Amino acid sequence: MTTTIPSAAEVSRAEHRQASRVLAASFADDPVWRALRPRRRRRADLALYWIFRCEITIARALGGHLLAARDIDRHITAVVIAYSRSRPGFPWWTAILRIPAMVLLGPGRTFRAARMALAAQAHQPDYPHVYGFYAGSTTLGGGAALLKRLMRIAEHAGLPAYGEAKSPESREIMRILGWRMSEPIDIGDDRQLTPARWDPPNHPAPARPSENGTSMIDRLAGIAGRAPKAVLAVIGIAFVVLGVLGAPVAERLSAGGFIGSEAESARATAILERDFGLSGMQLVLAVESDSGALGAAADERANRIVTELRADPRIQAVLSPWTEPLARATLVSDDGRIGLIVATVRGGDDSAPGTAHEVAERHTGSDGGVEVRAGGQSILFHDANTQAARDLLLAEAVALPLCFLLLVWFLRSAIAAAIPIIVGMVAIVGTTAILYALTFVVELSVFALNLTTAIGLALAIDYSLLLISRYREEVARGSAPPDAIAMAMRRGGRAVVFAGATVAIGIVGMVFFPMPFLRSIAYAGVAVVTLTVLLALIMVPALLTVLGERINRKPLREATPVEQTRLYRTARAIQRRPLLVAVPIVALLLALGAPVLGLRLGLPDDRVLPATAAAHQVGDDLRERFSDNPTGVVQIVVTGDRADDAVALADYSAEISRVAGVSGVVGPTGAYAGGLRVADGDTAMAGQRSAYLTLSTTSDPYSTQARDQLDALHAVPAPGDTAFGGLAQQTRDTASGISQAFPLALAWIAVVTFVLLLLLTGSVLLPLKALVLNTLSLSATFGAMVWIFQDGHLGGLGTVAPGYIAATVPALVFCTAFGLSMDYEIFLLTRFKEEWDNSARTRADNDTAVAVGLARSGRVITAAAVLMTVVFSAVITSDLSLMRMFGLGLTLAVVVDATLVRMLLVPAFMRLLGTGNWWAPAWSRTTLERMALRE
Repeated sequence: MTTTIPSAAEVSRAEHRQASRVLAASFADDPVWRALRPRRRRRADLALYWIFRCEITIARALGGHLLAARDIDRHITAVVIAYSRSRPGFPWWTAILRIPAMVLLGPGRTFRAARMALAAQAHQPDYPHVYGFYAGSTTLGGGAALLKRLMRIAEHAGLPAYGEAKSPESREIMRILGWRMSEPIDIGDDRQLTPARWDPPNHPAPARPSENGTSMIDRLAGIAGRAPKAVLAVIGIAFVVLGVLGAPVAERLSAGGFIGSEAESARATAILERDFGLSGMQLVLAVESDSGALGAAADERANRIVTELRADPRIQAVLSPWTEPLARATLVSDDGRIGLIVATVRGGDDSAPGTAHEVAERHTGSDGGVEVRAGGQSILFHDANTQAARDLLLAEAVALPLCFLLLVWFLRSAIAAAIPIIVGMVAIVGTTAILYALTFVVELSVFALNLTTAIGLALAIDYSLLLISRYREEVARGSAPPDAIAMAMRRGGRAVVFAGATVAIGIVGMVFFPMPFLRSIAYAGVAVVTLTVLLALIMVPALLTVLGERINRKPLREATPVEQTRLYRTARAIQRRPLLVAVPIVALLLALGAPVLGLRLGLPDDRVLPATAAAHQVGDDLRERFSDNPTGVVQIVVTGDRADDAVALADYSAEISRVAGVSGVVGPTGAYAGGLRVADGDTAMAGQRSAYLTLSTTSDPYSTQARDQLDALHAVPAPGDTAFGGLAQQTRDTASGISQAFPLALAWIAVVTFVLLLLLTGSVLLPLKALVLNTLSLSATFGAMVWIFQDGHLGGLGTVAPGYIAATVPALVFCTAFGLSMDYEIFLLTRFKEEWDNSARTRADNDTAVAVGLARSGRVITAAAVLMTVVFSAVITSDLSLMRMFGLGLTLAVVVDATLVRMLLVPAFMRLLGTGNWWAPAWSRTTLERMALRE
């Protein structure tokens, strides 16, 4: 503070001791001090003296004033300490100055004093103000004159004055001088203070934050406001560069990653590769002829294909009924028209699918009455990659124009509507670049491209819309555009940051699952959410500054008095009959969630592709026209001291072959069927302290029969440690990995979200209420997904219902939808809290805060929900059933949450809880106020 006050009221440095003694004497019998002072009077007086010496030194160091009233002999009778400040605490070095007083008080009283001070500080305004501490005699002793001096300081600074009335006399003086008293506040130990505020003439409202604020949001908005064109130019250049860098991202993504590295099937695969050099992915070529698979035409073409495959160094092994007569029983269809060439393609999820596609392109097609189609896991992965890239372009082509039209309708301005779309397009390009960079660090799933792009676009539009709406609301209140941008960024930007944090918290929950598929989406998702928040905080203020009044040419809906809005009237109607609203909706959500009790998890197979895909058609043929399913092969790896015991291994192989559904077992000691040795085996299947068996089965590896068969196989005593491989074991590993990790992910999301909302609201009940309502909302979403995609109702929305849900989808939808649902909760709670903090905090004020907050934020939430629904509905257009499930899951989650939950259940529950909404244990209030999350 640089304002010069007449020296008659100033205390010189030489008079600091005298002023400290006057303050100490005036405060000696104060009720607050009586709760803290030591028993020995001398020690108590000395402690109080050092407390005020410290306060005076701090005030001087902060550029404040020490004002005194004097009697006729020029002795100081009353003192006011005044300095400019905001709510955040004092500089760290002030703790050193308090050491003498702390020593005199002792640790117990020091702790209680600090707790009281923090409680009092927590109720001070969080906007800039002049804080005044008054102590001394009343009117006759110059108290009124000192308070007038304090008011003059505030008037010169253009800031409100704030203080606490500590006695009935001081409260009376303040009232006479025009100060406004708030309700007394409890600062602990049954002691209270009465906050008081005085606004200078022509400065009735708290000062608006300037672009030179000290918070992160202030700094970002300040940069964008000072040089908006330069900021947008830099972003434009980055847009082009990142677009070029991210263009080839689809080529570096994998369609696999559904198995964790610690899974049993993964261990079996690792041993087979280490000890026997067996690795790769399966490629199945179905050779079909009307004259029969073993007819001359099919025989000639099949042998030519097998010969070329065996000459290809990228192919590890080839098996066919034309070259291995013993395999005809399993590799020729029951009607004799289809024969299978089963090849193992070298490489992992990243390279094998591309190799398989090249091979299939060379050998598939119809010629001379013989048709060859390609399937198997390698082709499935390649087709999924290709389909995902096409679906992404379609989804963007659908979502962006529709979102723009809806934004024009919501904002009543094409120019204003362009802002979220521009931010969304930059978010899409930035997302592809982030994914491309991450592929050099971790294996990324191809589905991460579609999912994170949809999330980035939806959040970019949502957050931009929130900031624009808050800006126009400030303009409607009469603020100049620069001030409106600053306040919109401080209040709305705060909500954006918290909302982004909750989405990121939900996405981070996927890290607890062992599957690289989910972990890769978690890494990419957090990066994309962070990018989206930063883009909203930087681009929106820059675009608002450049576009100026052009986005406000039509009358603003925000100017409508809040009491006249439909949402305000709706909230008030709900508050009159909260139980009548809450009970039926809760019952409805529980009923919608009932199907989730029958949830079954499995591994995605070729049926995730459209029915027209060759891999899907080959898979259907294997399931329907073959007694033995080549994709159902089970590998059993035996390790340990007895793994090379031929007798024990032979007995084990024979016993395994007796298990129901096992048509044959091949191992190093022979080939077995029905418990009998029927042929020689392959000695190469035995190594040093390890061996492996290959089992042919009649079961679809994704069926319940395969799961029962796997249980029976595990129950057979083995001559050593075993590790099972194959699709049936992979399905089990995936489902068990999801089930075991889900409680950890749920605990992470619940605990961290609870803490975040606790620090945001200072309430214990509001975070609990949010978690309960989110759970209700998501249960309805999962119930609908099970009913449609598992049970096949509504035609499975054009997908094939396999009787289970892909195990990774519930985890993916839960983590993402939880964060998005909490997104809207943050929008509401920040407005509720803002209204509550500016009220007298009665039950009526709670209802008003909810109604006004819902009216102010509800329109934005409705608009954001509609736009997010459009984005996720565009994902439903995907021909991949996994993506369709994800899109529908998030669409339902958003719709249910933004309508039934946020608009109806939230005001009903908050009415029922009343002021209890804001309850926290008395012992925690000081800590919560000190740690509260603010701008």
